[in-house]
Amino acid sequence: MHTGQEKKAPRTNGHLYPVYLAHEKDSGRHAQPSAPFLEADVQFRKKKTALEPTNHRIGFIAYTERDDLVVRVEYEPMAAGGGGQGEVILYFDRGSTRRKRHNLFGLRVKPDGSLVYEEHNYEIETLELPPAIRYRLGSDGKLQHAEFRFSLSHLRIRSEDDRVIGFNVVRILNGPDSANNLSGEFVSWSGIPGDRPAGGVGNGDLLLTRGLDDEQIIDWKEKVQAYGSTHFLQWEKRDIPDEIYELTARKRRGFTGRLSRDDVANARMKADSTEWGRAMKREIVEIADFWAAKNDDELFDLVPVGNPRALSVGQFFGDPLHGGKRTAYQVCLERPYHYYSPVTKTWWHNGMTLTNPTTGERIVLEDDGGGFVAPEGFPNPGVRYMFTASYRLFLISMLLGKPYCSVLEDKTVWPETTGEKYAAAIPNLAFAYQLTQNRNYAYKALLLAGRLAELVPYMNGNYGSGYYDTVQIAEPTTTECHWLAAYFDALDLLFDAIADVDGDLKTLFAGKPDAEGKTRTKPFCVKTAVDDMIPFVLYSCEIERTRNADWSLRYINLELLLAGYMESGKLMRRVLNEGPYSLKAKVRNNFFRDGRYSYDSFGYIVQICDQVTMMANNNYGFRDDVYFPEAIDMFENPEYGISQVVRYYSRLYCGNLTPMFGDTIADNKEPISDDRRKGKLVYSQAFEIAFARMKSLRGVLGPVLAQYDAEELLSYRVRSLFRTNVKHSMLVLALAAEWDEYQAYKGGGSNIQPSFLVEDSETSVLRAGTDARNCKHVVLYGQPSAGHKHGDKLGLWIGAYGYHLMSAVGGYPFTWLSPKFDAWEIHSAACTVALIDGKNQEPSYSKLRCHYEGEWLQVSGMENSTAYPGSHYERWCMLVQAPDLENAYVVDLVYLSGGGSFDYNTMGLDTSLDQVRFEGIADADWIPMKGTLAGEDVPLYGEPGYGWMKALRKARTDRPVSWTYRYAGAGLKVRTVPDGEAREIICCLGERGGEEMGKSRWEPFVLWRDAGEEADRRSVFAAVLEPFERKGGGAGGKDGDGEFLASVRPLTLRGHESRSARYKPVGMEIRYRDGRHKDIVIAVHEEGGKAAFVDSDGSEYTTDAKALLVRYRDGVPIALEAVGCSVVAGDTFDIARNGQTVYGTVVATDLDRREIQVELSGSLEEECMRWLPGQVALIDSPDYDKPSSYVLRDVSRQGNRLTFRSGISLINLDSDWKQPYKRMGLGTKRSVSYEGKPVVVDVKPGDSFRVWNSLRQTFRSHDGLGEEGSE
Repeated sequence: MHTGQEKKAPRTNGHLYPVYLAHEKDSGRHAQPSAPFLEADVQFRKKKTALEPTNHRIGFIAYTERDDLVVRVEYEPMAAGGGGQGEVILYFDRGSTRRKRHNLFGLRVKPDGSLVYEEHNYEIETLELPPAIRYRLGSDGKLQHAEFRFSLSHLRIRSEDDRVIGFNVVRILNGPDSANNLSGEFVSWSGIPGDRPAGGVGNGDLLLTRGLDDEQIIDWKEKVQAYGSTHFLQWEKRDIPDEIYELTARKRRGFTGRLSRDDVANARMKADSTEWGRAMKREIVEIADFWAAKNDDELFDLVPVGNPRALSVGQFFGDPLHGGKRTAYQVCLERPYHYYSPVTKTWWHNGMTLTNPTTGERIVLEDDGGGFVAPEGFPNPGVRYMFTASYRLFLISMLLGKPYCSVLEDKTVWPETTGEKYAAAIPNLAFAYQLTQNRNYAYKALLLAGRLAELVPYMNGNYGSGYYDTVQIAEPTTTECHWLAAYFDALDLLFDAIADVDGDLKTLFAGKPDAEGKTRTKPFCVKTAVDDMIPFVLYSCEIERTRNADWSLRYINLELLLAGYMESGKLMRRVLNEGPYSLKAKVRNNFFRDGRYSYDSFGYIVQICDQVTMMANNNYGFRDDVYFPEAIDMFENPEYGISQVVRYYSRLYCGNLTPMFGDTIADNKEPISDDRRKGKLVYSQAFEIAFARMKSLRGVLGPVLAQYDAEELLSYRVRSLFRTNVKHSMLVLALAAEWDEYQAYKGGGSNIQPSFLVEDSETSVLRAGTDARNCKHVVLYGQPSAGHKHGDKLGLWIGAYGYHLMSAVGGYPFTWLSPKFDAWEIHSAACTVALIDGKNQEPSYSKLRCHYEGEWLQVSGMENSTAYPGSHYERWCMLVQAPDLENAYVVDLVYLSGGGSFDYNTMGLDTSLDQVRFEGIADADWIPMKGTLAGEDVPLYGEPGYGWMKALRKARTDRPVSWTYRYAGAGLKVRTVPDGEAREIICCLGERGGEEMGKSRWEPFVLWRDAGEEADRRSVFAAVLEPFERKGGGAGGKDGDGEFLASVRPLTLRGHESRSARYKPVGMEIRYRDGRHKDIVIAVHEEGGKAAFVDSDGSEYTTDAKALLVRYRDGVPIALEAVGCSVVAGDTFDIARNGQTVYGTVVATDLDRREIQVELSGSLEEECMRWLPGQVALIDSPDYDKPSSYVLRDVSRQGNRLTFRSGISLINLDSDWKQPYKRMGLGTKRSVSYEGKPVVVDVKPGDSFRVWNSLRQTFRSHDGLGEEGSE
């Protein structure tokens, strides 16, 4: 019972969006000034339930004049700035559908008086101003004036019944910064907290009043305002364009999708005859039995009716009282519409009473589907918490795939919970039917599928995570696309069973309400319901695949599946090959041209790779007489890049780890799993399925699958039933090979993943070790910036022994709206980069300088001049394999200029500062610090980046020092190698990314700082990074446990020949703990420069090498390896090459064969042809922003003419492709005609070509290094 003090929280706070009455000119009703404009609150930072009026002077009037709408806007002058600062934007939502963007057009009036017309065909397209729009601009000296005339037909006002136009006027006062497009300051006529007015979200309405009397105007206005306040609740079908219906076809038979009849027969056979098949079948049948045991009424009612749905209760704000994010509540099937908070250990539900934490008022939580709006006094007033809607989506997810929200698994909280165990009802019922031929499974699956089919057309998408209402069920990025793919995959397997159960379904549905809750007037038919639903799904696909974002591929995936389901060759051709949004165009144009759909987040890349690999199953073997008389095989067709994706995917994982760049989830939480410690490559069903269908890549995938023993493979196959949104169980049963077949690919050798270069994306992955367990993975990351905008370019990641030993801490953001997102999680300060003056990096691209994969020495070098404009930023890493072959260390060289302060940034992940061991710094050397790294007077969170780091202590030293990040099973020792410079070592704490601001664990940071006031300061940071395995156990264990290096010290520089002397050469002497081995490592930065060093034993070295390794045993040199050298001389050796590089000029290219011909300059030493294949060439031109890198394949030579083939396309993109990230760093590449279309090509005749000379030599048979010889 509620007391008299309890009250209901307002759900809508009155009308959410304004209505402006646009009267006819000379009608006797005068145009009224608009209501005061409001200060937008995109990220809910102002903590108000409603937007507040602005003091900025801006307003409008609007009226109709015969066949035109006239809008006059006046606004105060502003200077132009970044992010559109000063622009005035008029948005028109034709028809006021309130669907996100794709009905909108906008006019941008820039501060200089220019005008930009945009149509939001989901992606913003800048077009010529239509004749239907006329304008004039002026000024009275105080205010600027703009008058616009719009033909009513352009606004889709075609009759007297068309009266409502979605509308808003927005002013950008401070443009969003380059890192976060949700930031910035805006004022707008319409909107509520959380709306993004500059993106066209949060529009009000223009109501055209002509022909209405006063009473009718009042009625219309109330109707429009009511609809605008509850549009997300409306249960109504949306209009589908006629052209969408033209893409549909009636399905005639089953088994036209991912699985043929033969595939299913094979799956049945393996499910009955193999141990792993029987195990998978048992799990599938158990899931199916859970749902089949429910009665028909229960299943029918389980499918939720009503809009909207939401991914979680509070996607960005957790629960109304205690904060958090989407994981704040857990739900289960067995306690419907109840929400458990694991933080407060309480159950939340409709009708419960809450206490306002500020006022003490008692408030009833009521949510009729529209959410509970937190009132003033709550931590996040104005935020809409979607309790009912999120449970609706949870139910749908349990029917179709894998839940997005958090699911309660803990039986001590609710004993009846089954958690996620029985997720994906419809797919598993379909699989069980095919494996057992039990009619009841088909009946129950079709009951659920049929009810969903008649409801989906009424659904209007998700609410609460960006308002993605272009789709039907949820949102496009992570959920609906997968669930619907699972739905149609299952329907294809059930289609032939419909005839057998249709009569029973008609009987059941006859007594049930239709989608609108009314008594049925027509008999229910599953086929008809599905056919009627398909246009709505297709419309979402057609809208979403116009996106440049990664999820557009997921809608291509779904649309390909639909084309196969309907056996529509017309649709199949359209999606595969036609237009700028076809799969062929996506492969060529989206992001980077290495054909891998590479991205600026490794966490997303692995998902994209898996998705694209599996996409080729959707039309495998598809044929029709008109469009595809020959069966489609996307796996082997190079036009679609699947082969490149699979190659990339199989090498991208670093053992069981994903390198932490961009939005990537990673941790070092103990206990580290056995799979991580063993370095087992993450299992994917895609590897097995591609192995079966891609004979050309079995040599690549076979070794990946051979790493698992028989029990592991069985376990992975069974576990994979539960881990993916789209269920691939039947494909695995049909296609997976027996364990013995994979073992034939195991072979000999080290069995570690190979090193590789992501050629067009400037990312080097270097590896060393003898097996997967001890493999060291080193990634130097130069990926061009894209949507995730982390300041991590030229970041370094090291993974080994199951740990992220050198890794950023920002990771996957806690939420996109948290201040922590742009101020810390994506900031360079949270990344393993070098910082200049503490700045965050600008969106940028990198230039590859070197990628070399040698026997004992591997090298990557990159430069980035755009991350810190006006500065120089360059990093070279060498991975050196130790004499025992199991261990390896990294030489890390960073070259910086153009700043007053340079910081070499390192950090630990899931450890603490007391677990960081320092050597070379006495306790008395430490000086306590106050405040934050941004300054002792800068409070915590007071500034982005360094303002988020607690400054603890510092020490100044010119000696080599070290610090070790220690974990239970491994460690990373960072050894500085200064050349006499006095620099600071600074200890800080920074928040763990992905956790709530102010509630996160604090991670240890150690920075090596070089600061000064010289006008042209240049710094070189030289360090040796030693990853090692700890065998003593415990993060606190014995000092030095597992370390293999004894000492690192700089060599003495005796001479340096250089034209510019920008950066001093680096030389170091590295001694091993075995007491017998010593390495000399030298790097000469300037090409053409030469350096002379002497070591502690008095041995002298002269070289011009970009990277040189000389290895000694017992005082005798046993091997050397170098890259970018023409001379390497020591006391007992003197080796010369004909120049540091092999260079020449491109004379011809073949786009079809991906072939490049080069005329070499000067003679090519014969022995060079032995080592050139597999090396990386750099092709450049003065009109390019950066050189292009190519791994040399199929190398041949005739005289001085060198020919090689590329593994990636020579085409960058279509010439008219507008997406900005793809063009970053291209410069003015040449455009040519290819297949009747202008394309930008990466290489042209006249470009320069060069490959760094390399040298490898052993001096005597020793430690398995081989007989004396050289390359």
